[in-house]
Formats: sequence, C-alpha cells, structure tokens
Amino acid sequence: MDDNVLEIDIISCDKPIYIRHKHFLKHPFVKTNIRFESRKEQEESLERLKNKITPYSTKNPYEGPVNGSFYAQIIIQKHPYDCICFLKRRLLLPSTTTWLIEEKMFSPQEIAYLWTMIETKTTIAIVGASREERRLLLDGLITMIPQKAKIMTIEKTPIPSPYHEYTVKMFVSKENGLNYQKALDIAQKQSMEYIIMDADDIEKEIKLSASKTCFIYSCQTSLEIADGAQVCITLPNNLLEDNIQYLEEIGGERKNITFGPSDTPKQLLERSKILQLWTEINHFSKDKVLESITLKANLVMYINGTRL
Repeated sequence: MDDNVLEIDIISCDKPIYIRHKHFLKHPFVKTNIRFESRKEQEESLERLKNKITPYSTKNPYEGPVNGSFYAQIIIQKHPYDCICFLKRRLLLPSTTTWLIEEKMFSPQEIAYLWTMIETKTTIAIVGASREERRLLLDGLITMIPQKAKIMTIEKTPIPSPYHEYTVKMFVSKENGLNYQKALDIAQKQSMEYIIMDADDIEKEIKLSASKTCFIYSCQTSLEIADGAQVCITLPNNLLEDNIQYLEEIGGERKNITFGPSDTPKQLLERSKILQLWTEINHFSKDKVLESITLKANLVMYINGTRL
C-alpha cells in the first residue's frame, strides 16, 4: 500500500522482514518490526503469495508479477534452510559501505590490500593448501564485508554464517533441484552485492560475472571471470614457512603482486593494477586512496597492539 516501499525481502522465519524505502536510499535495506512467529506461518504466507502469482505466470508458479506494482520470486528450500521470497519494484538503488576488519594470518599491508579489494567489490579466489585452511581464510574475509551489504551464501557444505544482518543462504543439492548456476542466476536477479561460495563442489565450469558483484570463494583452482577483476590468493601448504602468493586478473591480463613488511601505501598502489584502474574509473585522487589504505593498515596495527 505504501508507494515508497521499493523492495520486500523475507529471508528467514527467525529474522524480521526487510524493506528498501524511497526515503532511506542510503541504506541497502531497512529492518522492520514485522516477523513471522513460526516457520509454518511463513510457509502459509508464501503459499498465499504463490496463489497470487499463478494467474500471471503459467510457466513458473514461484516467480512472476503479484499485482501491477510488485514482482515476486519464491525460492523453495528444504529444512533446515528457510524458503526465501523477494518482492521488488525493479528500481536501482545506491549502496553504501561501512568497514569491519578482523586480522587472521597476514601483515597489516596485506590486510589493508584485501580489505580495499572487498570494499571495491573485487572478486577474491582462495586456492591452494587444504580445504580447511581455505575455509578459515574465507571466514576471515567475510568479516571485512560492509555491514550494510546484501550477502548471499551458496553452499553445499555449511559455510560459517556472516556477522551481518542481511544474509540469504542458498542450499545447493540435487534433491531441491538447485545447482550452482541457478543459484548464481538468482543472486544476479536479486542484485546481491557479495556472494560467498565454497566452490570445491561445483560440478562443471562456471564463468563469474564480476563487474557488479563481489565473489569471495574457496576452490582448488580459481574460476574464470566473464568481466570485472579478480584477485587469486594461493595459500602454501605451510603457512608458517612459505609466503602467500597474490595474482591480479583484470581485462584478460594477469600480474603477480608481492608485499613486504616495510611497504608503504604508495608502493602498494603502484603495484596493484586493479587499484590504479579503480581510482581512474571512479575519478578518485591518489592521495584519497593512499589515505584510505593508510587508515586501514594503522587500524590493523592498533587492533593488534602494534606501535604505529
């Protein structure tokens, strides 16, 4: 009934309903005081919504116009995953970013670099070492995602839940007929800003459209990107003795990038083709970018009790 409501998202029976509102465009979503009392109540509501979609859509009863204003998509998932529903007016909304950081096993320069990559929505691939070590880094990178971002996890094996309010979890399995490609298509339609995957379970080759979406994923070998930029982090078998390797990929070109304990933000910017291109495209001065990297590195050192 409110023309200012641009999107309504039902993502879990134990979470409130989220909306996007015309008067609060700086926020990717707004938490309401409406929530379902039980899974049964949520499923009954989605069934009523499905009945509204059916007259408009003969091919897919779970996706289609609800009325003249809203278009709905319902994703049916089996327990313990909740069914998900998106209702949208299909309008583009701006997003904002805030930062959160948690250091794992990297130098302040490396953390500042990875933090900036996530902030600029650069896809990050974690390869090498064991699956458990890759998942540990994946969990650490998740904490750097802006708190107000729209996140989707695509999982066949459980992924640690991000510490963010807006997180949609998609479960991939043969039983529910949802594979990785379909899940990625859903994520693109819903304009998810960040997609987290344990891609070791992907059965066939998939190209990632990384121009507007940041993929953070773990895999034995990196996936191909159709567009955008990607940083491949290769973890060694012995993290205590060997160095972590970084490979930037942008526009079909690849370049290794290294970090030293005494590197300055200026040196980091000069080595990163992705940061240089991002600065040019967004018309940011190098001084502003250097200031941002410096603040990140100093914050990491402050958190760790390191003298600045």
